[in-house]
Amino acid sequence: MRAEGLELAGKIAAKTGARLIAQGSNARTQRGRGRVSVERIPYVVDQALKVLAGLKHIILVGAKMPVAFFAYPDKPSGLYPEGCAGHVLARPDEDLVAALEWLCDEVGARATPAPVVNERRRHAVGAITSEALGYRSPHSCRRTRSSPTRR
Repeated sequence: MRAEGLELAGKIAAKTGARLIAQGSNARTQRGRGRVSVERIPYVVDQALKVLAGLKHIILVGAKMPVAFFAYPDKPSGLYPEGCAGHVLARPDEDLVAALEWLCDEVGARATPAPVVNERRRHAVGAITSEALGYRSPHSCRRTRSSPTRR
């Protein structure tokens, strides 16, 4: 979930039509303008099943097959569809970036530009203003304190 790996994964996804999906919580995720966005698996089982519905293959890069956090009654523990195959590209203890570089070369995606899914943060002029983000006034995006005594 760091910049270099995200860029490579984005190029692979752009070339192959794959979806980039990550577990719901990660120790670190580099995000922001110009970065590749990654969909997250929801914590709630029913929502996670909807997100992963229809998958036939899951390519794992430093991850394990998605499972529910608890043994919910009448819910599957595996969050992937029946018949979906998991393929390990790299285990968590291996060089994930090197594995993505290899796959990028194998599918011919090196020259493919990585997609930036979150277009709201990218502007042609480059300046981010409250008007560009759709705010009515420059002060409408400020957080308000919940209590006058909190600082």
